Amino acid sequence: MHDSNYSIRIHNRSDQRIGVVIAVDGRNIISGERSDLHPNERMYVLEPYQQETYEGWRTGRNRVNRFYFTDAGESYAGAWGDYSAIGVIAVAAFREAAPYPSPQPQPWSEGRHDQRRGSESNRQSTPPAAADAPRNLRAAPGTGYGEKEWSPSRRVEFESEQRPFAQFFLKYAWRDTLCRQGIIDCDHNRRPYSRNRFWDENDRYAPPPPHYDRYDAEQR
Repeated sequence: MHDSNYSIRIHNRSDQRIGVVIAVDGRNIISGERSDLHPNERMYVLEPYQQETYEGWRTGRNRVNRFYFTDAGESYAGAWGDYSAIGVIAVAAFREAAPYPSPQPQPWSEGRHDQRRGSESNRQSTPPAAADAPRNLRAAPGTGYGEKEWSPSRRVEFESEQRPFAQFFLKYAWRDTLCRQGIIDCDHNRRPYSRNRFWDENDRYAPPPPHYDRYDAEQR
């Protein structure tokens, strides 16, 4: 429903910690950056058998701005001019990498890596000018940047494997779109039934071929 809040619930059913990269409309819900579901992105960590609910874009250590359904042009991704994955919730789950000894830094590289990282962290990225939603997406739904809500979190150390062991993609759409596409029955079975040519529920069997009587007579 338009302007309704929603949340994402994930349950770790394994006996190990896992990390989950969550992208809404193609944007990482922790960093807000464009997501490709890669292991170097910001991710949430779930303890064994833990279930967690994610209710919005993380805007601080103890704060999120709620997810809510809106038009694509009013969405958080749309504000960045990004309509490449509008209407899709994506999750990539990563196992924790086995610990291994850290290599000793070489004399020629000592200190350079930290200095480079420090200079990069001080750069300020300028958001691109927001573009209008493409014409074919103007009626599509997106996820907005809603009201603030208390949501405590803490930073933990987690080194993930390089490949996810599972990925999930959920496409959401307005109800009238689902009705028009016939995905849900919005007319309470008043519409004429359209038979599926690959899924016949009437237990029909293969009929005789054309001119079967002629072939049968020739065999007698």
